[in-house]
Amino acid sequence: MGRARQVFLALLTLTGLQTSAALAQDVDRGLRTVRDPAGEEVLEIGDSYALLIGASKYTAGWQPLPGVERDLVELERVFLAHGFDVRLVPDPNAEELRDAFENFIREYGRDETNRLLIYYAGHGHTISIHERPRGYLVPVDAPLPEDDIDLFLDKALPLHTMGGLALDIRARHAIFFFDSCFSGSVFGDLDRAPPPPPASISYLTGKPVRQFISSGSAGQKVPDRSEFRVQLVDALDGKTELSSDEYVTGTELGNFLFRTVMDARGDQTPQYGALEDGVYDKGDFVFVIPPRALGSGAVGSVPATGSDAGTSAGGSTISTIAVLPPTLIDLGPEVRDGLGDAIVGALNEFAGSIMDPNSVSGALT
Repeated sequence: MGRARQVFLALLTLTGLQTSAALAQDVDRGLRTVRDPAGEEVLEIGDSYALLIGASKYTAGWQPLPGVERDLVELERVFLAHGFDVRLVPDPNAEELRDAFENFIREYGRDETNRLLIYYAGHGHTISIHERPRGYLVPVDAPLPEDDIDLFLDKALPLHTMGGLALDIRARHAIFFFDSCFSGSVFGDLDRAPPPPPASISYLTGKPVRQFISSGSAGQKVPDRSEFRVQLVDALDGKTELSSDEYVTGTELGNFLFRTVMDARGDQTPQYGALEDGVYDKGDFVFVIPPRALGSGAVGSVPATGSDAGTSAGGSTISTIAVLPPTLIDLGPEVRDGLGDAIVGALNEFAGSIMDPNSVSGALT
């Protein structure tokens, strides 16, 4: 690789970091207040907290799930970018799994202005009790049910407990994601309001809500390589035409995941809905989506490499920034000022040379 190209790529990486930081700050600021299309405030948000639980290294007979480790890395990145204070719980045993849910809700769920996000990735299992299927989250030390059903039931966490945990939360908005086999059984154990059609932000958005999104239905197994996670991250990175405005609601996200995951994998149908009890089915969780121009990877992207390469149809890319020759004015004054005159000048000079191939003849080798 020629020196000019090396310098350019180094500067481009630095610019991407600066752009990402500025964008994250903008998103964080935007989370504080949600407004309807008329500009009226419908929701004031305090702090945002995310609990990410990933069970990968099983020790009592279940197959390991190496994809979960990769998922946690990407999920932490995207939720940090959305202004969440993230708590990671890798490979929990039975006690740690229960404690993770209860302690998170106890510590962060008692402030009504907070919003909570909980994500579980790992094995799930369904057992029929009196002809009614019951779903379970499987900690890493739980045995296979066919080996020791009593010990499995002692250690696994019943999905029906999620309803009680959701009701213990005083925060106005909470959303739960379950990426595991049979995770859709959570809806068999809860009274679920039928999902409404995606709608614009309105006064109803600010009402309390407990939303649930699962990666499959009650009877479905899901693969270790999670298409559910890929589509979720792409949506929150702003790489899709998901919403007509800057906001994406939990309902819109659930509808999007249902369509895109099912299109990618015909045997997997995510489920979504809210807890139906007359109180927690009125509002909608809200994300602020960054501009697609800075996150789409359409321009200034390079092929993905490493363990997560090829994770989406057509080949995944690692997004940098859009290079807009011959100047970088379109990056905005905050990013431009943060880079410094020397770096901006160098990038502009190289960007200008793209428009004149003769000026870089023999340089990019």
